[in-house]
Amino acid sequence: MRRTGRRRVAFAVAAAAGVVTAGPVTASAATPEPAAAIVVVDRDDVVVSGSVLVQFTGVPIVDADGDGVLHIEGDGSVVRLLGTLRGAAESTAPEDIQGIGIRVRGRDVSIAGGRIEGFRVGLEARGTDGLAIVETRFDGGFRQRLASTPEAEAAGDWLRPHENDAGEWAARYGAALRVTDARDVSIRDVTVRRWQNGLMLERVTDSVVADCDASFLSGWGLAMWRVERTLVARNAFDFCIRGYSHGVYNRGQDSAGILMFEQCSDNRILRNSATHGGDGLFAFSGIEALGQATPPAAADRSAEWFAGRGHRGNLIAENDFSHAAAHGLELTFAFDTRIHANRLLGNAICGIWGGYSRGLVIDGNRLEANGDAGYGLERGGINIEHGIANRIVDNDFVANACGVHLWNDDPDPFAATAWGQANGTRGRDSVVLGNRFRRDAPAVHLRSAGRLTMAGNRFDAVEEPLRADAGSLAELSRALPEDPAAPPPVDVDAILRTAGLGPGRDPRGARGARGGREAIILGPHGPWDHEGLVLQRLQRTDLYDEWRILGPDGVVDPRSLGERLGVSGDVRISRKAGSFAVLPEVQPVVSPYELRLAVPGRPDLLARGTVRRSQWDGLVFPWRNDPVTDLDGWRADASRFGVPFRRFGLLLPFGDTGPSDGLLGPLRRDSGIAADRFGLIASSELEFPSGRWRLIVRSDDGVRVLMDGVVVLEDWSVHAAREQVHEFTVERMRRIPVEVEYFEQTGFATLDVDFAWIGPLEPAPEADAQP
Repeated sequence: MRRTGRRRVAFAVAAAAGVVTAGPVTASAATPEPAAAIVVVDRDDVVVSGSVLVQFTGVPIVDADGDGVLHIEGDGSVVRLLGTLRGAAESTAPEDIQGIGIRVRGRDVSIAGGRIEGFRVGLEARGTDGLAIVETRFDGGFRQRLASTPEAEAAGDWLRPHENDAGEWAARYGAALRVTDARDVSIRDVTVRRWQNGLMLERVTDSVVADCDASFLSGWGLAMWRVERTLVARNAFDFCIRGYSHGVYNRGQDSAGILMFEQCSDNRILRNSATHGGDGLFAFSGIEALGQATPPAAADRSAEWFAGRGHRGNLIAENDFSHAAAHGLELTFAFDTRIHANRLLGNAICGIWGGYSRGLVIDGNRLEANGDAGYGLERGGINIEHGIANRIVDNDFVANACGVHLWNDDPDPFAATAWGQANGTRGRDSVVLGNRFRRDAPAVHLRSAGRLTMAGNRFDAVEEPLRADAGSLAELSRALPEDPAAPPPVDVDAILRTAGLGPGRDPRGARGARGGREAIILGPHGPWDHEGLVLQRLQRTDLYDEWRILGPDGVVDPRSLGERLGVSGDVRISRKAGSFAVLPEVQPVVSPYELRLAVPGRPDLLARGTVRRSQWDGLVFPWRNDPVTDLDGWRADASRFGVPFRRFGLLLPFGDTGPSDGLLGPLRRDSGIAADRFGLIASSELEFPSGRWRLIVRSDDGVRVLMDGVVVLEDWSVHAAREQVHEFTVERMRRIPVEVEYFEQTGFATLDVDFAWIGPLEPAPEADAQP
């Protein structure tokens, strides 16, 4: 590296001789001496350069032209920020926040202090070699409103990190701090809260990010795109999460504490805490690397260009990647990366996912209790499909759903890509050596794993040390490899000293006291920060919604809040010691509501919901005629064998027992209705207030919904549980007839038919004035 970590910047904060109100063009000072002027930012497009103290007033200033409120320009500028730069008013919805707070241009610029709020991008620096940013706080910027609820995931909440060469990340999702096309950047002691994304580096090299805390965000703590030779050390990127409801679904939706996309190489990720995220670290080599970019990158590039293309040579050591909704560490299509001495505890799917990677050295890690909410056979400590020449050495595995799982798929979906043709994708030649397995079930699982050496491992209280298919056993060697030498030592302290990082805080474990994944509580704009109060919906029933209020010290008794807790809509609140219920006043009606909790000294907490007290009449029946191939025959089965039922709502988690568990009332023994091959036809008439609405249906298997006699949603097939959404508008309050047809074939079964209020009708566009 050139200068990073060795350059020292001193900021003068002594009283200035005078105060200058910035004019429409430029105000600057030569040096940060005590006699330097203070530039007051009280309008848009203030420009400063040189050495200067900048005073923010805290009054909202709109970035009217979208290019920044404060412009810092000129090589060698030294700027100290004082007070709060605020863009949007505090009452602005996070998803409506726009604009840039500070734009930086110039080399060797140093910025310190200040607080930035209410922008889509807090600070944007482009082409700023030698940039230094220290002790700046970003608190409250752009965040998308999440459509996922505690009951069901909304597919539209998934992030799309695969394209960013044209700045798609910032344009779609915003960022507190964004640096592009620069080298020798130093970002130290920066804090980010209540933003969607924290720190965003694009085409940045030879830089340092250290001692920062970008946590409790709804996207990414640190996002890296084409970043090389950069040190990321001693940062906290905890609770960067969306797409999670404890015990219901764990998708993560591509959120992560640390994101590395599109050919990030030779970086060092050391002693960071990235817990309770979608992933702890999510590293994907990129669609250009795979030849999947648009236009296809493979069209004008040779096979040699794709050989070895992707993330290369990264060192990931002594981090805490625990309690992720998906993976502690996901590293795909990567080369020659060292994963050393990390802690990976309680990740829902697996600790380390290394699909299609080769030359990995995974050593000295602690992998414990991973995979309790995996998907199928993807679960446990280390999962690698199509991996080549990877070394899994000297790790501790404890109570994982599976310790090590290696396999090849057939057919291979990436074999025909330009990357696959250049690098090969058939997994082989890996080593599982000298590891310790305790209470893993099983310890090692092999499926068409290719040539593999497995030797020197220790098993303690493991009922099944090895589960392998015949093909894997045929290629398995239990002899020590010719070169069983341990990987070379990693001296993290020496790396930090060389980078100029002296003693500093250790963020690892600081948030462990909050618990495991049960501590992840998502609101409409992201995760709770465990500091203020939060409204958490506990359950959604056919008759009411149940909520509770959590604070740093636990559950708050809603009876003690008086008028501080209120609700609007055609509903009422019923309070008890630990929770309260929201119930509709009349039936049959679908009632949107908004909860409001007044918090002294902070903006009110708001939460939306919809309750419905709807009576459904219908038939449940065993079917003889296949509903997919003979719909008329299936409907005739309903007439011949149907058992009538009446119930409030259609939230029906049948599970593996079907209607016999009493969800549809007691069934006659001679009804013939079992856990499989049953159908349901139901109807109701619901009253909807005017507005924009969403019909949400989750089913396993087929479902069809009609409103006003018209099919509005159809997923009439055998499938695993999945969600379908239909949006509609109601011009004025009216009753709408709703009909549902549903069938279950075999296995798990569920049917949830729900409605959510999106918002009022959009105003009609004004007609063009006629000449």
